[in-house]
Amino acid sequence: MASSKLHDNDTLGVNKLLLDAIEIKSRENMTASLASSYLSYAEYKAYANDTLTAIGNAEIAEELSEKSQNNERLLMAWEFLAKLEKKEAAKYFQKYIKLSDSLQKEERKLQDKFARIRFETDEFIAENVELEGEKEILSKQKQIWIGIAAGFFLLGLSIYIIINQRAKNQKLRFDQQQQANNQEIFNLMLMQKQKVDEVKRLEQKRISEELHDGVLGKMLGARMVLTGLNKRATEEAIKEKSKALGSLQEIEHEIRSISHELSHSAYQKINNFTDSIESLLSGGNKNIKTIFNYNEDESWDSLEGTIKINVYRIIQETFQNAIKHANCTIFEITFYRTDDAFNVIMNDNGRGFNINKGKKGIGIRNITSRINKLNGTYHVDSVEGKGTTISLQIPVKKNLINSSDNNTHLKNV
Repeated sequence: MASSKLHDNDTLGVNKLLLDAIEIKSRENMTASLASSYLSYAEYKAYANDTLTAIGNAEIAEELSEKSQNNERLLMAWEFLAKLEKKEAAKYFQKYIKLSDSLQKEERKLQDKFARIRFETDEFIAENVELEGEKEILSKQKQIWIGIAAGFFLLGLSIYIIINQRAKNQKLRFDQQQQANNQEIFNLMLMQKQKVDEVKRLEQKRISEELHDGVLGKMLGARMVLTGLNKRATEEAIKEKSKALGSLQEIEHEIRSISHELSHSAYQKINNFTDSIESLLSGGNKNIKTIFNYNEDESWDSLEGTIKINVYRIIQETFQNAIKHANCTIFEITFYRTDDAFNVIMNDNGRGFNINKGKKGIGIRNITSRINKLNGTYHVDSVEGKGTTISLQIPVKKNLINSSDNNTHLKNV
């Protein structure tokens, strides 16, 4: 405020304001700022024509400026003292010029330093820009090569997928055709066996009827004649006739027995499906005892061809696995019917396995695939060292003929 008033040539209260400012700055040890206040006070005294006081305060400002290394205030103090002290003006001007030149040199050094820094910075920025440009070009080239490589990879992958898919489709068609051919061959074999067995049955029936109606009738007539002759009185004739009658009765009983046996055999149901299973079991390892349990009065041949071929394949694979891997001595198969299901149980006394460990083998996967085709279910029960049991349950229509007596046929092959 004092400086403003003094600049405006208003000296009212300036002296007190300057002294108050000097007091406060002295108390707070504000050396650099205190030099400025003393210089302002010296200017005020010079304005008031109190030259000696003005010089004294200017010298105090000089001392404080040197102490605080305030070069700007020091130059102002020397300039002010050179104006007040004419005799010492040259000395103060020399100090002023020397310090001013020194400051200018330092300022030029700083300017040169900053200019050099700015130049180096510009060079660095330019180099970075150039590097960034090269990096950008390299990045674009890299992206292009990556794109080309990705394109070739996708093209190769697409070709591989197409070829692989075509191979899978071809294999699937081949498997389907093979399955259809297998089923057709199996059905033809069953039909051939049925025709052969039908011819046998008709021939047995014909022979039975001829024996019963032809030979047996003639023998009965001869016996009646001999019975009439037996009433004659001669003892020798009676004995001979009795022997002849005994022989005829023996022939009669023998022929009747043969007739009944042929007739019973003619009306027995020959099961071609079960014959195929028996043939499969008999063709296995001779060291393994095989058992096939089934009700011979069930019409197993009335099952659908799809059921028979898939069950046959499942039994075939299970039997082969038992021979190769189970080290069993007994392999048993059981067929039985419920009201709406065809049930098959296969078990062996081999080494068994832990069904909770490891992945499912191809045998189990094949069973799963075939049983799913039949809309059926299966269950595997196995204990290590205690054998394996596989149970199949296949839904069927009520098309099997049940006999009044549930005789179970058991065959050891």
